[in-house]
Amino acid sequence: NTSLRQKTVTHHRLATVIETEVSKPDKHHSEFSLNRTGDQPLCTSME
Repeated sequence: NTSLRQKTVTHHRLATVIETEVSKPDKHHSEFSLNRTGDQPLCTSME
């Protein structure tokens, strides 16, 4: 479960960075995050 939690934290951190850069509303941010779920390679390169 630790690995899963780490992935969630990484994804959240990545989403936060993206949200800050594009300055999108929360509504848009939620949609964007869903689209990013399958983007594992990007999350890995962020670490």
